[in-house]
Amino acid sequence: TNSIDLGNNSPAPSWQFAPSQPRSLRWVGGTGNWNDLSHWASSALPTGGECPPTALDDVAFDANSDNGVPFTVTIDAENAFCRNMDWSYAEFSPKLTAVSGSAINVYGNLTLLPNMALTSYGIPLTFRFKGESSGTYTIKTSGNKIITAYFQGNGEYLLDGPLTVDYLYHSTGTLRTQDNAV
Repeated sequence: TNSIDLGNNSPAPSWQFAPSQPRSLRWVGGTGNWNDLSHWASSALPTGGECPPTALDDVAFDANSDNGVPFTVTIDAENAFCRNMDWSYAEFSPKLTAVSGSAINVYGNLTLLPNMALTSYGIPLTFRFKGESSGTYTIKTSGNKIITAYFQGNGEYLLDGPLTVDYLYHSTGTLRTQDNAV
């Protein structure tokens, strides 16, 4: 089944999870909610129908995401997950928004598009970077302001450009600014 172990399952006896296979998913069909299956397509198919992303899955937003008009992706759950999130090929200045208290958990790289709108209703939109200890990950905000960022993974994070945040929390891992402003 489509499940993933995000931890906190011990001591034994604990849950047993069969290994899941990473997927490459694309957003399709314009404006919609993160957990709506009709908006997630495998990289090989033009239409939606895939389960929402897990911490193993790469997500991309591109020219097929928008139906030819500006679009909004709304995080409609407390937590959204992905490994790598890439907006670099999206068009029409997309908007990423969330219901109050939502967090986007990124277990890999983040690439935003210049002039995106990152908003939330009520509590600020939160990004949680949770890469593994053996990985090196790139954070490219492309000039967009992230309201709240948590660095909670054990990986090494490299900034590809300035990072503008209102609230920055760093509990584990290594954050390398590479002479970029924070």
